[in-house]
Amino acid sequence: MASTIVKTSLPDYVATNTDELLVKSMLGAKTLNYVDIMTNVKYKSALNYLDSTVSFADGSECGFEAQGTDTLSQRTIEVKPIKVNKEWCDRDLLSTYANHQNLIAAGRETLPFEEKFVGANLDAIKAELEKVIWNGDDELGLAGYIDLASTETGVVKVTTTADELIDSAYNAIPDAVLEKGDVIIFVDPTVFKNYVKANNTACCSNVGIVDAAAGEMAYVGDSRVKIVAVGGLSGKNTAIASYRTNFVYATDVEGSENTFKLWYSDDADLFRFKVLFNAGVQFKFPSEVVYATVA
Repeated sequence: MASTIVKTSLPDYVATNTDELLVKSMLGAKTLNYVDIMTNVKYKSALNYLDSTVSFADGSECGFEAQGTDTLSQRTIEVKPIKVNKEWCDRDLLSTYANHQNLIAAGRETLPFEEKFVGANLDAIKAELEKVIWNGDDELGLAGYIDLASTETGVVKVTTTADELIDSAYNAIPDAVLEKGDVIIFVDPTVFKNYVKANNTACCSNVGIVDAAAGEMAYVGDSRVKIVAVGGLSGKNTAIASYRTNFVYATDVEGSENTFKLWYSDDADLFRFKVLFNAGVQFKFPSEVVYATVA
């Protein structure tokens, strides 16, 4: 007679891969790929501009008469320091499936899945920075592009319907801005998706289907203009347009939002993680910005 294995006190089996930690995927600071990055800004920095006009005169006669103007102007861009501090106790994981990566010995402390912890937090920083670039942060005293576009004198402001948002933004772009080329209409990802869907539905045999996963597309009929979906405008039903270099993002050291320090603190008995950077946004010429919203 075979012996019996009594298993009534055991929980159901759950397969666990002890060497894998799944990390939630986040959208990064996509906007930084499409704007002018100004470095070495510690606190406030001046954006100095010269606008020159000339007047043609009849050159068939001798004489000299000065005409035209040279106008100097200045705008200020201000950055605020931002820090992220976190700490972890490796022994908190002793009661979890990750305990096989712990080393319980003074001077040999390890943080299980260290690369995953660091990567997940850097992604979270980029996702949060994307929101701040557009929406600002009252606690930090930072204005975002939406704040500037809605309050700055000279910005071209239009109200429209959700279905016409992108077209209304395009129609409001001054001709002088279009002539500069490399114009971008930044939009809410949902607005972008619906716009792509509408254009794909209406397209004809000689127009290619646009893949919304690309996150950007050329404005139909004007290759000078690109439509770009950014996470910072999610849920805003807003479009902000201008040429690429009119959008300024200032920081001290480029890429500092991706630079981290991770160390084991013997005094605190903890692993500590630190990121420090500064950030701020501004438009060079507000009169060359279009701010379109849904009424």
